Amino acid sequence: SRFVMSLGSVAAAALLLLWAQTSSLLMLYAVWACLGVTSAMTFYDPAFTAIAVWFKRDRARAMLTVTLVAGLASTIFIPLDTWLLSALGWRGAVRVLAALMLLTALPLWIVLRRHPSDVAQGVSQSPPRSSR
Repeated sequence: SRFVMSLGSVAAAALLLLWAQTSSLLMLYAVWACLGVTSAMTFYDPAFTAIAVWFKRDRARAMLTVTLVAGLASTIFIPLDTWLLSALGWRGAVRVLAALMLLTALPLWIVLRRHPSDVAQGVSQSPPRSSR
């Protein structure tokens, strides 16, 4: 997930910059098709895969946290996008969003852990239940 999500963020930022320069319908379709691939690289599936690999104990809580935080993104980005559109026009707004997307790549690379076996760690386990 670390590599996939980081690469997806960098590729999405480049594609957003390309979209801001697009002047033909064919190029628009091509960029959007590629953005669909990068969306798959950065959305829920790789995030949930990372959670499933690293967590056994509190897996449901971790998945709920990701779902809630991602769900709140529209609360932030709808007003931001509206303001960017009115202040910069659609091409300028897309460029700013590309920069924001690029800024997510490094934290993803740093924060997302590799597979537990790659770093000589085990998956978090539930503590043993008492036999009372």
